[in-house]
Amino acid sequence: MVPRSRGADPLNRLVLFDVDGTVLSGGPARASFQIALQDVFGTAGPIDEWEFSGKTDPQIAQELLHEAGVERPRIDAGLPGVWERYLAEMEARLPKCPTQALPGAKGLLALLDHCETVAVGLLTGNVVGGARLKIRSAGLEGWLSGVGAFGSDHEARNELPAIAIHRAEKH
Repeated sequence: MVPRSRGADPLNRLVLFDVDGTVLSGGPARASFQIALQDVFGTAGPIDEWEFSGKTDPQIAQELLHEAGVERPRIDAGLPGVWERYLAEMEARLPKCPTQALPGAKGLLALLDHCETVAVGLLTGNVVGGARLKIRSAGLEGWLSGVGAFGSDHEARNELPAIAIHRAEKH
């Protein structure tokens, strides 16, 4: 925390966490993603060697399908079906292959929860439903269900911080 002068209003802080590799790991997301793409488009592109880190779910889908030769208008039309299928597949698979909170994540979130001047949320490339399923599976739902921004808000990850800040200001 930054020191503040006596009598000043408390400084409010927004602390945003990514999901995968930051507060949790594991789960069936990649397999669910692959099944959803195959069911809707008949291909998941070169998913086995594709890097997901640092990207939004829509960006990943766009890239994989583009590599498979699917044209943008068809991709755009099919993505709502992909997200519906992806979330259903995730929900079905999570009980047998749950996500796990990373060491220290619960302790840090509990500590931040007691700071009156701190709001905690998510800034993730996951679509909102996927993020919520992963968070719930890892037992982090109580701390990370507030403000934030998600891959379903914008395909470009660099646009997400402004969305999260805007939501936090309204909250």
